[in-house]
Amino acid sequence: PKTRLLAVGGGTPSQWGTVALVDPAADFAVHFLCDLPEMALSVAFNPDGSQLAAGSGDRTIRFFDVANRRQTRLLRPHADWVQSIAFSADGTHLLSASRDRTVRVANAATGQIETTYAGHDTAVLTAIFSRDGRTAFSLAQSSPVQLWEAASGRDTKEKPIAMEGRPERLAWVSTGLAAGCADGLVRIYQISDRQLLYTLYGHGDAVTALAVGRPSDVFATGSYDGTV
Repeated sequence: PKTRLLAVGGGTPSQWGTVALVDPAADFAVHFLCDLPEMALSVAFNPDGSQLAAGSGDRTIRFFDVANRRQTRLLRPHADWVQSIAFSADGTHLLSASRDRTVRVANAATGQIETTYAGHDTAVLTAIFSRDGRTAFSLAQSSPVQLWEAASGRDTKEKPIAMEGRPERLAWVSTGLAAGCADGLVRIYQISDRQLLYTLYGHGDAVTALAVGRPSDVFATGSYDGTV
């Protein structure tokens, strides 16, 4: 957002990782922000594009100043891979989902961990805030989507959301909650009644990345089949 830059995280498992910024307006020039001992698994800009956060297999979350291309903070809130990260809509908080079966809420300005959710029995794949930031939606392997209060870490009174196709990634789009699934499909759910609205086809393998535009009626999907 606003910077018109592309953030990329990657690497080679157990060998090396990196986070990079790519500038499409400058012939796709690449600026590497760091070297890591493990893969970078997730990257996210804050809403105004001034900060970039990255979650990695070395169990860290790193914050970068986008304008200066410098690392500003390093957090080690998890005991295993940080599989996904997501800013709240107002940019004040960051969610991190880990293979250690926990989700943590950090203050984006200070890095302080304010909430921990430990209600999953398996590795957590992804977590996102609700649109108003009060609720978190988290997804673990072989389980429904859990809903809990972002401020307290307590489960809400709402039922977990059962989804088809072994979902791996979640994102808000204009019509509802999008789930990228291991069966290669993208499913859109209406949260009010937990109903499947429609299904998108096209990938031949697991959909493991969702990137939503502004406005949110356009979004991109990335898959293990090598296509976007």
